[in-house]
Amino acid sequence: LMNPPGSPSTTNHNGSTGGTTMNATLQRKLTKVLESRIDPDLLSAIQDLSTFYPSNSLVARRNMRGQIEKRGLEINTEFMDVFIHVQRHFDEVQKGITEMKLGCQEMSDRLQKTREISGQLIQQAEKLNKERRENEIHQEISMRFLERFQLTEEESNLLKGDVCPEFFVALKRVHSIHSDCKILVRTQHQKAGLEIMDVMSLQMENAFRKLYRWVRAEVRRLDVSSPEISELLKSALGALRDRAVLLSYCLDEVGTTRNAAVVKGFLTALVHGGPNGMPRPIQIHAHDPVRYIGDMLAWIHQAVASESELIHGLIDGANTHSLDTTDTTEGPSVDIKKVLDTTFEGVCRPFKVRLGQVLAAHPAIVVAYKLSNLLDFYTKTIDRVIGDQARLAIVLQESRAETLRVFFDLLKDQGEKLQKSPPVPPHNLAPPPEIYESINRLMEILSIFDTSLVPVDQREQEFTPILDAILEPLIQGCNMSAAHLKRSDMAVFLVNCLHVIQQSLSSYDFARKRVESLEEHISQHMKTLVQEQTDIVLAKGGIVHILGVLENTPNDAVLAQVPELEDKPMHDAAKSFEALLLDSSSLLLPQCDRLLNGQMRTFARTSVAEHIYNSYKYLYDAVMEPSNRYTQPKMMFVYSPEQVKTLMGL
Repeated sequence: LMNPPGSPSTTNHNGSTGGTTMNATLQRKLTKVLESRIDPDLLSAIQDLSTFYPSNSLVARRNMRGQIEKRGLEINTEFMDVFIHVQRHFDEVQKGITEMKLGCQEMSDRLQKTREISGQLIQQAEKLNKERRENEIHQEISMRFLERFQLTEEESNLLKGDVCPEFFVALKRVHSIHSDCKILVRTQHQKAGLEIMDVMSLQMENAFRKLYRWVRAEVRRLDVSSPEISELLKSALGALRDRAVLLSYCLDEVGTTRNAAVVKGFLTALVHGGPNGMPRPIQIHAHDPVRYIGDMLAWIHQAVASESELIHGLIDGANTHSLDTTDTTEGPSVDIKKVLDTTFEGVCRPFKVRLGQVLAAHPAIVVAYKLSNLLDFYTKTIDRVIGDQARLAIVLQESRAETLRVFFDLLKDQGEKLQKSPPVPPHNLAPPPEIYESINRLMEILSIFDTSLVPVDQREQEFTPILDAILEPLIQGCNMSAAHLKRSDMAVFLVNCLHVIQQSLSSYDFARKRVESLEEHISQHMKTLVQEQTDIVLAKGGIVHILGVLENTPNDAVLAQVPELEDKPMHDAAKSFEALLLDSSSLLLPQCDRLLNGQMRTFARTSVAEHIYNSYKYLYDAVMEPSNRYTQPKMMFVYSPEQVKTLMGL
């Protein structure tokens, strides 16, 4: 410990030197103390010591140990007092814990007893909850079952009331329940399913009977010209699809009702015409068979289209309102054709009677064919709508057959008349007016047939009987007319007639075979004409006999030694032939000029010239042949064959 300043131990009585030395020593110690590191525990102990160590005296330093021990004893005594107080509190806490433990044990015992008692209640409650849930499920199932398989009171009243949109909703509901019962009977609930099915079947039958009576009453109102079909009627027919017999009866009623309306409309159009006389009555054109029959067929065709649209709307609407939307049965096409057949049954007799009156009046041949073609057109058109087995379709087919029979009878009569009194060929050998008349008639028939609906690949087969019925008598009449003519005149007359016929057919593909056949006949007659004209020219030259002898002489014979082919006869024949060639009047071919076709005239003239040239060349070659031993053969002919060919313009 350091002495405080001013103490006797620090006083230097020996003067200033001693004081300076003391200060230096003190400074070093102080510096050493300041530079030394002080332990924190030591510093804390010194600070605590300063609280009860009042002065740094010798006595105090000597008693410092005792004071420190005394101080420690005091501190320990204070700790003991404090710990005694804490001990009392701990004892109280221990007592509270012991009491709490006893209370908890008591509570645990009581809880155990309570748990044992409540466990039975929980089990019973769980059992009751389970039963409650099962009952709720059963109740839900029962409600769902009743909702699905039982009608409500409102739905039952709707089925007993008048027919309305809600009636069909209830009927669909009954149909749905009945269908679901079919599934139900396949399960273990067969008895319930059968009982419900019986109830629903009874309700459905009652509803269908009511619906059938209502539909028949509604259908009877469709006897007007342009009826309107209500959605209720479509729904009713759609519902009756589930009862095929009732639906068939209703459709028959539709056909019967519409039949009366169509017959009334047809007779009105015949006698009175349209509203206010427009369009005019059909019978006003009875003097014109084609228009008369055409107007009736047009009215029937329009009526078929209208009625088809009406019935289609009715049946198609019924399909969309069917009770069973999954129905995959055959579509309504058969029913529609059956209804349309009934609808137009009444029109058949009035039409057939009037057509018979027209045919009984012996119409012209072209008119009869126009009627046949008209009937064919409308028959094929109407057949596509009502079917070829409908009574109207059969009547139209029979009418066309009857018209064709009349047409062929008229053709037969005309052919027999032509053959009985064949026309006299005119002076120019052109076809007579009777032939032109028949050809004009043929051209009209061809143009009519060309506009028909017969498929292209069937036209030739279809038109061949008609063509044969027209052309065979016509060609036979031409042959009979030419029977008394000379061969060349006959050939010219027949070529002119056949060519005119061929020209009338050449524009139509379906007459191609007949055109080819006529071409063969024309070629044969052209050959006859050329041969006749050649013989006439050669006869004028007086060499026909010489040429005949040459052709009949054997090939190995010496011609100069044949009596008729000696030098002089051959020389005379050559001179006569050349004189013939130089005489322009002898080469006139009046028969060829009577051919109507310019190309044929040119062909005939050229062919005759070629025949004459060939005859001259044949005669020339025979004379010039050394083996024939003619004397001075070159002196017999003035012109060579090439010169003759040029002279004749070949």
